Amino acid sequence: MIHNSKFFDQYNRVIRYYHRLENIKNGKDIGPGAVYAHDAVLAFFMNCHHLKDWLINDEEIPEENKSDTEAFINQNPCLCSCADIANGAKHLILHKQRSNQPIVKDIKRIALNLNEKGEIQTVRIFFMIGENEVDTFELATECLQKWNKYITKKFSDSFN
Repeated sequence: MIHNSKFFDQYNRVIRYYHRLENIKNGKDIGPGAVYAHDAVLAFFMNCHHLKDWLINDEEIPEENKSDTEAFINQNPCLCSCADIANGAKHLILHKQRSNQPIVKDIKRIALNLNEKGEIQTVRIFFMIGENEVDTFELATECLQKWNKYITKKFSDSFN
């Protein structure tokens, strides 16, 4: 059965990293500071991008369910940015870009929203993609939504 394949192990890992980012955004798990948050952001994007490798390399998944995976990524700007962040983080230097925009995977800005007691309510982390300051949680949300739609389309029979 497809939903027991190794691919879904990685998919669930992506979801767990997404929830970690959500907790950071909501001020619930800020750890020891910006370095922790930056690590969590990079870990999400690396796991999210490499979900495609798990799909492509999973022998339990029929070829017709994975033949357009690279095209799917290339057709979605958020997933192209995800790939560039992941590969830049993994290899230090990004030699081949998907997004055709310069990406700075270092934190450009952190925005904190404090309550009246001075406690952190929300944390927003921004990277630069091209000329735009991008909220990493919003980008992560868009990436996960794209993957969810793709996976549902490809594997809806295995969820019934």
